[in-house]
Amino acid sequence: MGQIEFYKPTITRKDMDSVLQTLVDEHIGPGQKRRLLIERLCAFLCLRDGVALRAVPGAIREAFSLAGLESGAKIAVSALAPSLYATVARESGFEVIVCDIDRENGCLGIESAAAAVGEGARALVVHDPYGSIPYALDYRQFGLPVIEDVTQSIGSVREQVTAGSAGDIVICAMEEDDPVSAAGGAFVGVKTKELADRLGEMAGPERHWQDLPDLNCALALVQLDNLPDRTARRREIFAAYCQSLQQTDHRLFGMASIDFEPNGAYFPVLLDSRPSDVIKFALKYSVPVEMAFRDVVGFSMTEDFDRLPGAIPYILRGVLFPIYPFLTRGEIESVSRVISHLP
Repeated sequence: MGQIEFYKPTITRKDMDSVLQTLVDEHIGPGQKRRLLIERLCAFLCLRDGVALRAVPGAIREAFSLAGLESGAKIAVSALAPSLYATVARESGFEVIVCDIDRENGCLGIESAAAAVGEGARALVVHDPYGSIPYALDYRQFGLPVIEDVTQSIGSVREQVTAGSAGDIVICAMEEDDPVSAAGGAFVGVKTKELADRLGEMAGPERHWQDLPDLNCALALVQLDNLPDRTARRREIFAAYCQSLQQTDHRLFGMASIDFEPNGAYFPVLLDSRPSDVIKFALKYSVPVEMAFRDVVGFSMTEDFDRLPGAIPYILRGVLFPIYPFLTRGEIESVSRVISHLP
């Protein structure tokens, strides 16, 4: 068996046919499929309205605008959120307060959020990393806008609480390697009528140039249609990996509750050993392993353990293993064997 690919886009013939039909219909720019994608994502995430945009930075800026932030405002951001949030925030004239995570689920910690509010934070960015959801964490107690990123957690559920339940404003990137892919771009949705009205007021000629084209939306629509089946397949692989991991001293990132159903799109592990040793060991058996949190807001703060005691171990020792529907049985067995014998 040759080298296993770390990631392979889950694009089937049906996905291709949907995109080709859009070409045949000669409606490849923003149009009906974009509107349909927005409606479908709003229904899936229990939102009132939204927009589909060409680029993730534009979606983040849209979310900040919807939150009503003024220049110079402070934003509380989870240490494990993508570094792009800090980059866009600072480029937009905001100050970033990096917060520690909740140890149970890896999302923005309540105590750290409360401290940020005490420092003057005017909005909270809650990122659900690698399938986790901020279950039972009451961010609304602070009376601030909550921006929740469900890119990695879409489809995860615990006791009927789903990804997207915590946010007033919800972001879902749709890049190539995301669970719902449009081959680029992002969705921004809102929960309340007030925010939906604000979203409408922000529409205009400038927004039109940012709208996601129907060609991309066609791919995202069929990916969303197939999400339940693909999630079921990923969960099967996830369960096999979990059994293997139980034979080691390492542990799974995120919630360990039996009533939590992750979307299975990622298999993140907190190592009890050096990542370099694990990566080298896995490569001997043609299994690629990557660092899980190499591009997060807190990456440059790994020396500040007092501020980020929960997040830093994951930044330094969190890794990912290949998990996607197109893995063959032999490849799954190879990855499982490697996991069960990790140094």
